[in-house]
Amino acid sequence: MAEEERGQREEPIQEAQERPVAKGRKRLKVLLQLLHLIILPLLLLIYLLYVVEKRQAPVYHLIAGTPVETFCLKLTPLIWQQKNFFERQALNSMLLPEERQGAKHILRKMAVIRPSHSVFLKNGEKLFGKLRDNRKKESVFYLHYYNGNYLRIRKLRLEEIAWRKVIVYPLEELDCRDLRFLLSYKDYNHFYLHPYIFVTRDRFAKVLELHQTLSSLADEFKKEFGPLLRSREVGKIHVCCFPSEAEFLEQAAKLNAYALINSVGFFQKSDNRLFLYDNSQTNRKHLHIFDPETPAGDSPEARLTHGAVSVNMNVITRHEGAHQLATALGVLPAYEKIPFWLEEGLAQYCERNPFQQPHPAKLALLRRALEAKQLIPWKELLTTSSVDRMKLTGTRAQLAYAQSWLLFSHLMRRSRKPQFFKYLISQRENPQLYCAEESVISLVNTLNTTLEVLERQLHQRIRNAE
Repeated sequence: MAEEERGQREEPIQEAQERPVAKGRKRLKVLLQLLHLIILPLLLLIYLLYVVEKRQAPVYHLIAGTPVETFCLKLTPLIWQQKNFFERQALNSMLLPEERQGAKHILRKMAVIRPSHSVFLKNGEKLFGKLRDNRKKESVFYLHYYNGNYLRIRKLRLEEIAWRKVIVYPLEELDCRDLRFLLSYKDYNHFYLHPYIFVTRDRFAKVLELHQTLSSLADEFKKEFGPLLRSREVGKIHVCCFPSEAEFLEQAAKLNAYALINSVGFFQKSDNRLFLYDNSQTNRKHLHIFDPETPAGDSPEARLTHGAVSVNMNVITRHEGAHQLATALGVLPAYEKIPFWLEEGLAQYCERNPFQQPHPAKLALLRRALEAKQLIPWKELLTTSSVDRMKLTGTRAQLAYAQSWLLFSHLMRRSRKPQFFKYLISQRENPQLYCAEESVISLVNTLNTTLEVLERQLHQRIRNAE
């Protein structure tokens, strides 16, 4: 009897102990099911965003023009902004001990090679370095300068010097993001001329020339696009200037900029960096830059080769600098998928000084294409995204760039500029409409015209070009 009563008491106790375990398992099962319900749609959404972003066949053809594509186009810019934010936060985080050690070495080198004076000699020569007087002879100076590889000393007499000037540098210090940028190119020379931080193998004189070109462009840009600017401060900009084609192509490959391997410069939006290949000592052809000083009778190939020696570096600097300014000052959104004609048309518009100066080489190319009926259809160009530039090769790429310049410069004329700025503001606020059919409709409606009328105006401008 006693054993039976004990067994009856133990059985409810065992059931009571197992009941919470069973409930816990049931809750865990429900939780896993909920996670599956959340994760599977999330994975599907990520895949659809990738398909829409890259226009990946054959799935893209099934959703093109549907509400699914519209939803993805609206969501992609928001995700892109968050991605850039987290990348910037990571770059601005505190330096690791080994990074701090490397940064100290770079800052010491910057202080050593940075000139304190610019000296202009009576023979027309301009020098940069640390100018020190001779305590024994008041008429003698010693200039300690860096030639790009080594420190040198040059003796100067007072009668040789036309004038000398102290170089004033910004007091603003480099932050962690800037120092990590310099650490990525620790074997190069580093110079800071506000707001540009330069990485190069060249000497200070070349960097100063580059800085003057970019600063002049920034002043012109702010004046030309003043009503569109969200800010007049561009922040610190990183500039890499490579002396050899091999180094430039290696950097392009690292950043997956394969579409730009035929170029000599590009702008990386996510890091606010300019990458330039200084081809001033080579005859490397540049696919999209034409030299206006070439005789009009020369072939396009001859024009491309002719400008590569001395003209293109300045043009390329202004082109890539315009890309950077357009993003930093809010004229265009910091978003990869925007209309090709708008992004490249703006950059080419800013290549010349002044901006509205005609471009004979591009007009000559367009005139021949118009006569041969080989122009890219304007509606096709208007709906082409900048991420689709890899599909543009050879003559078609040249035409895409030339037509983009023509369209942008046409819309920047005084009579059309106010309406065009309204269009840019509306598209900036709704980046999901970029490259969509609605963008073309918005453009012609804002201009109070039709696509056919706009095409006729552009063709007439090509025919009337001298």
